[in-house]
Amino acid sequence: MLNYINIKYKPSKDDVIVEYYVESADLTLYEAAERIVETSSLGEWTDIFNKKTAKKLKPTVFELKENYIKIAYPHNLFEKNSIPQILSTLTGNIFSINEIKNLRLEDISFPLKIVEKYKGPKFGIKEIRKILAIKSRPIISSSIKPLILNPKEYAREAKHIWLGGCDIIIDNEKLTNQSFNKFKDRIIQTIDARNKVEDRLNQPKIYIPNITAETAEMVERLKFVKESGGRAVMINTLITGFSALQTLRNIDSKMIIYSN
Repeated sequence: MLNYINIKYKPSKDDVIVEYYVESADLTLYEAAERIVETSSLGEWTDIFNKKTAKKLKPTVFELKENYIKIAYPHNLFEKNSIPQILSTLTGNIFSINEIKNLRLEDISFPLKIVEKYKGPKFGIKEIRKILAIKSRPIISSSIKPLILNPKEYAREAKHIWLGGCDIIIDNEKLTNQSFNKFKDRIIQTIDARNKVEDRLNQPKIYIPNITAETAEMVERLKFVKESGGRAVMINTLITGFSALQTLRNIDSKMIIYSN
């Protein structure tokens, strides 16, 4: 059986470092750590036949302190450009270990070999300030309530808020394409209102519509916003998952993507 715990191990710069909080009435912290690391990597209660490969890929628990454990996972254990595979490994079956009462993922530190596979944010705060022509003052954003407004009413309220000094208007996460406020109608009318405000104030404004939906539909909505003159979209990543966010980012649409 493989030994997954080595307190003297020094993580390499290519390791994925993960920290968990653990509570167990039936297992010691040492035993719980072994169960977690084998379940999240190679063993999962089965015997390992290819010992040579296993030794290269096995993670190492290098710190146990109070209820916390730290594990170093070799980067080759992961499909580097697949967030689902990475999260399935680190947050999958380990949460079904019966002997562990409470388990919480505290932190993940990724090496450059994984980070470099992702494009990251296309627009940072400097680029947003450049778009809005705001050099130093705070950027002001707002959402519109109540949610029952129709597209015409919504665009009218957006216009007033922009004229009042707001820079960015963001759709509420519950507003998508309901019967009382159709997505395309809202986009067209609100961007038209934005254009009129910009002409009047000679100051750029941003509208961030919520495109959260099934992934293919989100792609179509993003394209529609861009074709309509929009500069940004919003996605509820907590609901749609990182895979959907990655899909939108990979389109490289030159749109600001606001992840809620």
